[in-house]
Parts: sequence; C-alpha cells; structure tokens
Amino acid sequence: MAASNATSRLDLELWQVGDLRLTAFPIVAPTEARTEGKRWEALVGKKPETVISRGFGTEVVESGPFAPGGKLSYQRSPRVIQWMLERVPNSDNPETYFWMSPQIIIPFKDLMCRWLIDCPPLQRLAFGAALYLPVSDRREAYTRLEGFLRLGLKYSDDEGDFLYQYNRRRPSQSVPGVKINRLSKWTWLPLELRAKDGEVVRRLEACLLELDINTAPEFQGTLPHDRYVPLFEEMVGLAVEITARGDVP
Repeated sequence: MAASNATSRLDLELWQVGDLRLTAFPIVAPTEARTEGKRWEALVGKKPETVISRGFGTEVVESGPFAPGGKLSYQRSPRVIQWMLERVPNSDNPETYFWMSPQIIIPFKDLMCRWLIDCPPLQRLAFGAALYLPVSDRREAYTRLEGFLRLGLKYSDDEGDFLYQYNRRRPSQSVPGVKINRLSKWTWLPLELRAKDGEVVRRLEACLLELDINTAPEFQGTLPHDRYVPLFEEMVGLAVEITARGDVP
C-alpha cells in the first residue's frame, strides 16, 4: 500500500487514536542550541495555554487545545524536539476518556508537515501512535489480534495476558539509503473510567497497538531537508498500512 494512498484513505477500520507523536533529532552545533523552527504559537496561530521553560531557555514545553478533543504539546531540549497530540477527556462522552476519532490524524499530519518545511537539520525522524480497537471481551480481542498477527493464537480462559512486539524494517521510498524501523506492539487490555471519588462508572476493553515508525539509527548523516515532508508522510502511511494489514513484511 503506497503511503499517499494509505493516508488519504485513512483505512483504519474501527481503530481509535489514543495519541500521536512526531519526534525529531536535530543536528545542532552547541552555539545553535536554540535553533528549532516554528514553535507552538507560530504553527497553530494562537498562544499556547501553558509554557514551561527550563535551563535558561534550552528546554521548553508549550501546550494547548488542538482539533476536537485534542491537546497539542511541543517539547524541545538540546537533543530532541517532540510534538505530541493527546486526548482531552470529556465526562459527557466516556469513550473520549481513552481515545479520539481516527480523522484527527489528518490535521496532525498536515500541521507536522508545515513544521518540517523549515525545521532545523535532522539526523533522525519518527512518527509514533497509540491506537485502540474496541472489543466486547478478551475472546474477541484474541480473535482480532490473530487476524492481524497470524500466529496461531487460541484463546483460553486459563491463559494469561498476551503481548507481541516486532520490528520489521523496510528501505525508505522517500530517502534512498535510509531504512525505516516499523516497530509495532500488540496487546489486549481492560480500561476503567472512574469518577472523582474513585467509583468505576464505565468499563471498556480494547486491543492496543503502539507504533514507533522511525529512521534507523545506523544512518549518521543529515537527512535531506527537501525529503522531510515526504518521509513523514511515508511514515504515517506505513502506520496506517499496519492497522489495515497487520504485522506484514
């Protein structure tokens, strides 16, 4: 599945979004530690709700609302820059305590592509996501996981929990000579929504898929700047492919 087709179709079946992440590892000389490209306000178009600065401005955290039900955070240190989109719980809609609509991937991807246009030189780039597939019980979860993993899973009430993790590399189609790690972690988990007094008001169950799509660390050069956007779009496409096809080479 081509990355462009995957992201435009957003073929996520019933997967819901827990959080999304862009992580960038810049190549910055010590005298240029503040080089970072656009920050929260410049990218979103309004001031963040929260700003935290440490180390005489070398470490910064900015955050605020973004898209329906989301909270966008920008974190910068001398060695890494990270953008994170997380859910904002809504007590009137219990499901939003755990996840957001998969459609939120599109504005997040578009925003990150705008940042990548004039971000500092990068050695590595990564896209991460936590995705939930709601199920009725653990038996359905194992059936779903078997469909994605094809491991010969057979559910039994006597067996314990299940966790599968694997990294399948592919050569990048956007940057020749660079390999992309496609790390996926699959499990089932019960979820509880609790009131302020601790009472459980809602129980849910879901398959959890955690993705870390990143350029392999063996590449020690500088990624070509004009390929940052295509590379990130390729990574998002690979993530969407995994949600549709499962753990495939």
